Amino acid sequence: MELSTSYLLSQVLAGLALSLGVCAFFQRRDTHLKLYISAASTAMVVHFALLGAWMGVLIGTVGIARYLSSIYTKATPVFLLFLLAGIGLGVWRYHATFDFLPIVASVFSSVAVFKTRGVPMRVLLMVVSTCWFIYNGIYFSVFGMLLEGFYVATNAYNLLHPQRRAQMVK
Repeated sequence: MELSTSYLLSQVLAGLALSLGVCAFFQRRDTHLKLYISAASTAMVVHFALLGAWMGVLIGTVGIARYLSSIYTKATPVFLLFLLAGIGLGVWRYHATFDFLPIVASVFSSVAVFKTRGVPMRVLLMVVSTCWFIYNGIYFSVFGMLLEGFYVATNAYNLLHPQRRAQMVK
């Protein structure tokens, strides 16, 4: 694999996203978690654009709007809008077998942020992160994989330790 300028810049952005992701999963309030994830997702959208991972750009952009919207509303019509946008845009842009991963992530993420909170939301976000971890691996994104691996590990730690789980806002 050639280490082009765009690849190296993409990794710098994924490293920034990793830093924001570290901050995100130490948040006890869901609102703060979503704000940090939105900022990290913005860096990842540019990261995917530099890699030419257009499904990641498309679904990632929907994700930013979804996370920010879910701070202000849990309304079913808004949930359905983001659910259908992720599926519809994903199917429209679908080109390779692995493109299903961001689509699955979008569905689970929509359910997580609009229909759950606290522990159930974080469990669903672990599934989302697993999809993105694999997608990043396909594009050889080391920092993208570190970001998603961190999300999974931190969520697992918080869920397996009762004292941390009790601190999560329900």
